[in-house]
Amino acid sequence: MSEKPTYEELEQALKQYESDARNAVRLRKVEESLRYSEAKYRRLVESLDRDYVIYSHDPQGLFTYLSPSIFNVLGYTQEEFAGHYAEYMTDSPINARVEEYTLAALRGEKQLPYEAEFLHKNGTCRRLSVTEVPIVDDQGNVLEIEGIVHDITEQKKAEEEREELIDRLHQALCKSKAQGTLLPMCAACKKVKDGNDRWQHIEVYVMEHTDLGFTHGYCPECYETLMESVPPRNKEGAPDALRSSPPSL
Repeated sequence: MSEKPTYEELEQALKQYESDARNAVRLRKVEESLRYSEAKYRRLVESLDRDYVIYSHDPQGLFTYLSPSIFNVLGYTQEEFAGHYAEYMTDSPINARVEEYTLAALRGEKQLPYEAEFLHKNGTCRRLSVTEVPIVDDQGNVLEIEGIVHDITEQKKAEEEREELIDRLHQALCKSKAQGTLLPMCAACKKVKDGNDRWQHIEVYVMEHTDLGFTHGYCPECYETLMESVPPRNKEGAPDALRSSPPSL
């Protein structure tokens, strides 16, 4: 027959039970917190489904994770894009330093965001902004690279169109200033040449390039010249207004 446990043994066993119970409760709370954090992170990743891709790749450059949004950004499924990232890069000059940035990250160096160009499954080129962070162990060894990609193709297109418009406006302004300094004019007919090498009457040119309009009449000198060419008999029959002063301009 076994001996009965002493009071001290029972008290010690009770304390151990209470400690185990507290540890179990604490562990359950930690597990619940982890499940909540994982679900929250998953919702965040899946909500970035239009212009962003979250990924990780190993030191060899092979993807270990890709968010489902890879399909919306580059047209590939997660399975189709599971190879080495270099397989999907274009030959654009901006990709020349991608390998350099990746190697620096694999050395544990934090990198500023950089741009790269990747090939969409439909054959178009997509400009991407890439931000990468090295994940290291306690000894500082890089385990993998985590990153986020932002599709900035439309943004870059808008910037290029804006720069093109600014350049066109600058050229037009320079041409306008040059024309304002020296405007070619025919010595015989007095037509002027515009920026498109068209010869126009001065009135037409001015109205096209300014807000000015024209009325027509005679200056005093031209009026006198005109009246001198009119025969005397016609002068007598001319209206008083015409004989007394030139028509108002």
